[in-house]
Amino acid sequence: MTVQKKICAAFCEGLPVREVPLGYAIKTPFNWLHREPLVVFGEKSDGLVRMRDGGDTLALLEDVAGDLTTETKLDTMRQLAIEHGIAFDEERSLFLSD
Repeated sequence: MTVQKKICAAFCEGLPVREVPLGYAIKTPFNWLHREPLVVFGEKSDGLVRMRDGGDTLALLEDVAGDLTTETKLDTMRQLAIEHGIAFDEERSLFLSD
């Protein structure tokens, strides 16, 4: 087995992927809030796959942090998204990769 295959196997084991109407559902080995498995989605569009959350991230964060719709908290989320190279779609309350 090549080094590349060993690295890929180490990172990909425990990541079940299944096809869904949106594209792909990817279950990570990490727990999210409420100890639920963290699931991300690969949204197929124009021959590309964009990583995105399930649309419930904002609601779950509000359970912990309170109302996130204040301008100060929205600015903080925007900045965090930028720092981590993702987009925050405020209309659909989604975090997306480029």
